[in-house]
Amino acid sequence: MASRYDLPTRKGRYSKTWDRRANLLRLLREGRAIHGETLRKAVMPDRSMASFYLLIRCMRADGYLIEAVGSAHWSKGYRLISEPARAA
Repeated sequence: MASRYDLPTRKGRYSKTWDRRANLLRLLREGRAIHGETLRKAVMPDRSMASFYLLIRCMRADGYLIEAVGSAHWSKGYRLISEPARAA
């Protein structure tokens, strides 16, 4: 069973943040681009897009390579390219 410390995270000790990150990774691991609004509603339905962008930015800072697909806000999707290697 995975523990909440399996993922490198700045705020991993807070279960709600860890749950949001875990849910976002589960959706992004499908390998295809998913619309940002769809991800936000699935991961943090009670929060704004700004909060979602902050979550994406923090994950990128932690080593996740998340590609934004599309040129405009309303058509932007996200796809997971690679994950950081876990420490042995």
